[in-house]
Amino acid sequence: MESASTSNNNGTGTPSRRMTPVSAFLATPAPSSRSSTPHPDPEHQYLWRCFPDHVWSQRVRDTSSWVWDFGYDVQNFDGSRRWVCKRCIRIKSPRPRSFAEKGIQNANTHLFKDHGICAPGESTKSSAQKKAEKVMNKDQRSIADVMKLDTRLPREQDIANSLVQGFDRKHFQRLLLEWIIEENHSFSVCEQERLRRIFEYLNPLVKITDANVTRSTIRRKVLSAYETHKNKVIEVLRQSSGQIHVSFDGWKSGNRHNLYGIACFFRDENSQPRKLVLGIPELQTRHFGHNIAAEILDVLDAYGIQDRIGYFTLDNAESNDKAMEVIGGELGFVGSTRRGRCFGHSIDLSAKALLFGHNVEAFEEQLSGAAALSEAEHTLWRRKGPVGKLHNLVVDVRRSDQLTYLLRSIQRSEFDMSSDPRIRVSKPVGLIIDNDTRWLSQLYMIRRAITLRPYFEQLVLKHRQQWEQNNRSKRTGNVRKSAKEPRICLEENQLTAHDWAVLEHLATLLGFYEDAVKTLEGDGQLRKRKRGWVGSYGNVWEVIQGFEFLLEVLEDEGSAS
Repeated sequence: MESASTSNNNGTGTPSRRMTPVSAFLATPAPSSRSSTPHPDPEHQYLWRCFPDHVWSQRVRDTSSWVWDFGYDVQNFDGSRRWVCKRCIRIKSPRPRSFAEKGIQNANTHLFKDHGICAPGESTKSSAQKKAEKVMNKDQRSIADVMKLDTRLPREQDIANSLVQGFDRKHFQRLLLEWIIEENHSFSVCEQERLRRIFEYLNPLVKITDANVTRSTIRRKVLSAYETHKNKVIEVLRQSSGQIHVSFDGWKSGNRHNLYGIACFFRDENSQPRKLVLGIPELQTRHFGHNIAAEILDVLDAYGIQDRIGYFTLDNAESNDKAMEVIGGELGFVGSTRRGRCFGHSIDLSAKALLFGHNVEAFEEQLSGAAALSEAEHTLWRRKGPVGKLHNLVVDVRRSDQLTYLLRSIQRSEFDMSSDPRIRVSKPVGLIIDNDTRWLSQLYMIRRAITLRPYFEQLVLKHRQQWEQNNRSKRTGNVRKSAKEPRICLEENQLTAHDWAVLEHLATLLGFYEDAVKTLEGDGQLRKRKRGWVGSYGNVWEVIQGFEFLLEVLEDEGSAS
């Protein structure tokens, strides 16, 4: 880089007025490699934002090290010079690397390790570059042995070099890490011997360079990537315009970790809607509101956005009332005025009321969640009307291999007797069981049951015949009095014509709910959709339309009944 020079002209050709030493220092023009315009380019703007107490260096002699070609030469007011990485500034790294003039050899190492820039020609190489070249030479000899290449021959030496240079150990590990994360594999999958053999078969350099990783390495790399990207997220949130809105919800993992997912929604510096996951902290204490609030506040504090918080979208859990009260108290607002209800959860309450009537929560608390129904739970479900009776029937059939195979054989017989070739090639289907009181699963259960309705009467009849045959006394020929009749054969558990009419009506109504929920399963961001059009789902105004749509449907049903 050129050394700085001074000028006695003000840019118009006329002498400028006498300057004080400080004003002359600040007015020193930049060398040719820097912008001389009154408005610095974006890279220079970012440079001064990251180093606000620095100015261009006023060095008195040229620098000989090649690394200055890749760095900005700046100094602070006590005259201490620093090298600032141009590449870091160009990519707007949240923490651009810089080194004091006396430690310039560290810049050499940084350029090689972080940007892949090697020392040119006979210039001094960093220890990291020397080590990498030593490993590459070793790899070259090893790959030559594997491929049976004679590196004394120029052509085969070039082949060995191409093979070595074509394999990037870090890139391979990055691809492996991304595959494990995106496919939700266990971290231990990378230690499977057969998988490693596949990698080594495809490229021997995987083994030669010891590129395979362990589960602990994967965990460390995931945490490292999180910390790296966290700084980028902080910078993006800092540059965003307007308020940052938050949503959080709890979930228990399969290995019984109580996790809270925290996401934020905002407009970026270009006013485009964005969403980000801020964290998934584990709640190791009871799910009280103040415990939840403490975890949420810790995450918001970690990203430095406490004073930017707008509104919260949460589900109907009572603990969220207390959580919002605590969060609002800490951040300086009334929590209840900043809380919005999730559209899906609001619909959930309405759909459950249609299916089970009033006091649904008390009904849910009485259910154990076990796969098999106790007599008490069977009675509880039956009292809920047609949906409850269908639930009992589906559970009993799916819990019995005998009933499951019998239902399939009845369908198969009907298909085989059909004159329609399309029906004859059909495959029998099973019942769909609901997930307790989840209304969408109830809808899917009802739809499948309506499809299989023609076979239910035969199922009950044949099952009764089999039961009577198995429990008939050889002496009297009658069914033994001690034999207990199967629950699905009892008259009180049978689905009547009126019950089926109710189920069909519920399937129609809940179909409108399903349409509304699926239409609003979006984040309001424009995307190219599967059919080629560009659009967005889940916008706020569509939520209002969704409520109006369902209200109109229910009012029409009410007036027609």
